[in-house]
Amino acid sequence: MKKLVLLIFTVIMLVPFAQAQDGKFGSDSAKCVMNSSLYREFVKQKNYTDAVQGWRIAYSICPKSTKQLYKDGEKIYKFFIKSAKKKKDKDAVDKYLDTLMQIYDKRIEIYKDKEIVSGRAGYNLYKYRKSAYEEAYNKILFSVNANKVSAAYIQSFMYVTSKMYKSKKIDAGTVVENFSKATDILDKEITEQKDTTKRAKLIKVKENISGIFAKSGAASCDVLTTYYTPKFEATPADLELLKTITKFLEMNKCTDSQLFFDASEALYKIEPSGRAAYNIAILSVKANNLTKAAEYYKKAIELIDERDTKAKYYLDLAKIYAKQGQYAVARTNAINAIKNKANWGEPYIFIGKIYASASSTCGSKKIEKSAVYWAVVDKFIKAKSVDSSVAAQANKLIGQYSAYFPTKEDAFFEGITEGASYTVGCWINETTKARFHK
Repeated sequence: MKKLVLLIFTVIMLVPFAQAQDGKFGSDSAKCVMNSSLYREFVKQKNYTDAVQGWRIAYSICPKSTKQLYKDGEKIYKFFIKSAKKKKDKDAVDKYLDTLMQIYDKRIEIYKDKEIVSGRAGYNLYKYRKSAYEEAYNKILFSVNANKVSAAYIQSFMYVTSKMYKSKKIDAGTVVENFSKATDILDKEITEQKDTTKRAKLIKVKENISGIFAKSGAASCDVLTTYYTPKFEATPADLELLKTITKFLEMNKCTDSQLFFDASEALYKIEPSGRAAYNIAILSVKANNLTKAAEYYKKAIELIDERDTKAKYYLDLAKIYAKQGQYAVARTNAINAIKNKANWGEPYIFIGKIYASASSTCGSKKIEKSAVYWAVVDKFIKAKSVDSSVAAQANKLIGQYSAYFPTKEDAFFEGITEGASYTVGCWINETTKARFHK
């Protein structure tokens, strides 16, 4: 009762002020202020059922009073829509949804904020009336093109984009363009978002729209290449375009194309980065140009800061040198990978394998060649000790290569006993322990 008396007193005090607002509160300013104040109290309590009567009166007699009127109307009618949906009352859902759309239209008419409101209207229209996807698409697209759309509506934007394409109302190029716009919006919000929980949600949305795009039927390499090639040829030095081309071709596993190679090289020349250098490196490997691949892997390593990524690049570079028979250099790079990611077993497995590849060239005696496998197996044992994810692979390799250990008889003639310390020769130059094949 005290709150009600205070509210009525406040309304009475506001009436002279409302009358002086040059029609903002309508022809009956007292009634406008009274109903606005009363319904607002109910909205604050989330009592939308009791709020709606006062809201309707305020909406009818003083639609220009405040933008809050439309925000509250949205809350009220979304509540009614959800309630009707739970009751499976389709007619009520449609009726309330039509009112909600009218609220959006009236707000746009008075406050000229279509860029912001249109996307929200399209989102809710599609959410509660899937058959209206074309109208919803046009509404959300308006806000997307104005760069005023919330990331919350981006997923729905890609859903309606996909439906528009499947119903042949837009072409594949438009789908690609819309996906590009959507990811740009999300990338910006992800970069600016400091809250880790919210950032994780945005990243999830980005993953979701990539899935929608992939299933749309418009994400083929032919479509992407056809769409972006003329753009690249027209402006080959457009930095943002180059980033977009390489990002989408890589995202959709279209990295074998000439366009990806050309765009990656052009991007690197304008803005050298670890990622751009890496793209050129992997393309060079596919073209069997190992010298160029090694060159760009080195550049990628120099330019990248993230240690796990740097470790990956080092191991990739090691594999290139191994293909060229430069095992010592390959090992050095594998060791550099370990220095950047100590709990990664793959580099140890790689070193073990290149040791095995060099076994026939290490030493002149049979015992010297077979002793290499002690060092080989040591690496596999180390691999599974630091990284349980490679344990199964390591165990299989240990069983495979232990079969090549020297026999006790071979070792006897060289004065080597089981468990004795032994230094493997040639470039391997590692000390290990003698074990015998039984």
